[in-house]
Amino acid sequence: MRMKKVGAFLLVASVSLSVITGCGSKADPAESKSDETNGVSVLAESEEAEGTEEKKIKIGFSVMDLSNEYFVDLSNGAQEYCDEMGYELIVSDPASDTSKQVSNIENFIAADCDAILVAALDAESSEGIIGEAVEQGIPVITETTLVETATQGVIMDEYSFGHALGVEAGKWISENFENGEAEFAILNQPTLVQVIDRENGIKDGILENAPNATCCATVAAWLNDSGMKAAEEILEAHPDCKVICGINDAGALGAMEAVIAAGKDTDDFFIGGGDASTEALQRIKDGTIYRASVGFDVANKEVGKILVQQAVKALEGEELEPVYYLNVLAANGENVQEFIDRAAK
Repeated sequence: MRMKKVGAFLLVASVSLSVITGCGSKADPAESKSDETNGVSVLAESEEAEGTEEKKIKIGFSVMDLSNEYFVDLSNGAQEYCDEMGYELIVSDPASDTSKQVSNIENFIAADCDAILVAALDAESSEGIIGEAVEQGIPVITETTLVETATQGVIMDEYSFGHALGVEAGKWISENFENGEAEFAILNQPTLVQVIDRENGIKDGILENAPNATCCATVAAWLNDSGMKAAEEILEAHPDCKVICGINDAGALGAMEAVIAAGKDTDDFFIGGGDASTEALQRIKDGTIYRASVGFDVANKEVGKILVQQAVKALEGEELEPVYYLNVLAANGENVQEFIDRAAK
């Protein structure tokens, strides 16, 4: 694979975060002056220091949806690290639209970004344009979704991620319901193929710990508003449902609002999700019906930093493994402060 050759990059002042449809143009090179005696273009002495500076590394980052706090955390973590290192980071939000994300990547390529980060909404729709970027020598690091044409995917094992939440919910059912009999529902995201494994992990984790529990519904809901609507429908159709597990925190937090509005936020109700978002962790700490969230053994901002670091390693010619795995860990009432403290660093 042909990689871009990058020189020694000098640290510069901090850069700003922009939400764009393209990366913008390169900085103009230092102007040269012609030596009238021989026609050779040379730099004037006063410009020599400036002219020898290498340009900043420019990185494009297409997230999934900035209405999801997890991707805000990732973007902030990547930005903080870029500020520290003197890189330029440009974040684009496709708002869960796959065609817009493809356009994001096209714009990054056209603007000659040195590397691209993508929290891919869909592997199939993005693998072509990601492959084009890599062929042009632009490393592409994907997050959440593994895309075969990318330089590397920074992901977790989806089944393990879901299973960790299912175990928390299953233990809750076993401890709080006679014979471990309770109805549970799952908020899923069938548009992401790999998240099906997460959903299966949730279900298996519950039934391994509460084999008499029953799944009463699965509903597509991964954003706050859709989670709220889904919970309303679930509670109407299954009034005895006592457990709702979301494949992420955004949908599960929306479900929590609906449960509270329905007056069903009883001591035996369980809601949990994934991503270990700030709001989810605080809800757990406050002792609400939001009782668990699965995250990583590093803060979400640290994942954003890792994405940038892996991209720069590729730029510098390091051969990366196809997959970089993140370790999953469930936050609950006993260890939630550890998550909060880690995120605050």
